[in-house]
Amino acid sequence: MCVNSNANASEKVEEAKRFGISNFYGGLSCSESTYEALLRSGTVPPGQVSYTTCALCAGFGGGAGCSGNNCGALSGAIMAVGAVHGRRNPLSDKPDGLYDIEYHRYNLLVDEFIKSVGSPLCKEICKAYLGNWKTHDRKDKCARVVQIAIELACKYIDMEGETIKDMPWGYNVTEEK
Repeated sequence: MCVNSNANASEKVEEAKRFGISNFYGGLSCSESTYEALLRSGTVPPGQVSYTTCALCAGFGGGAGCSGNNCGALSGAIMAVGAVHGRRNPLSDKPDGLYDIEYHRYNLLVDEFIKSVGSPLCKEICKAYLGNWKTHDRKDKCARVVQIAIELACKYIDMEGETIKDMPWGYNVTEEK
């Protein structure tokens, strides 16, 4: 995880961001770049999930198969947070507070991502590059988004449940707010 001390946390975030940028410019998708960087940096504790779970990211690039929907970097960040805070056996593990703490954790991550990037949708984030996808400028834009997703994943991996409970929700479909 990113915790222990502020200096240590900052170093871990910066290392994960370096891995993410290297991954992205090295040919990995936005989702793969984000998730793999969080695993390799130790933000997701070693042994928490298998490295082969990176394969789960394969379809999320370009907003899920280049459909322009949910940003792959955001999806990778959510998966990394889930690797730390998710239920190990969802068929039998039904903890009290799942909605109040864990769904709230993901809600806050998405809300902050939207405030930072403008939208959770790839086609909105990259609208200036639609039809001109293979430009260096679009690649740079997505690389910045990968870094933002990594920073947010680190923040919400480390955030204590009690802190989350006291924070206001972002948009919430269950309560129409």
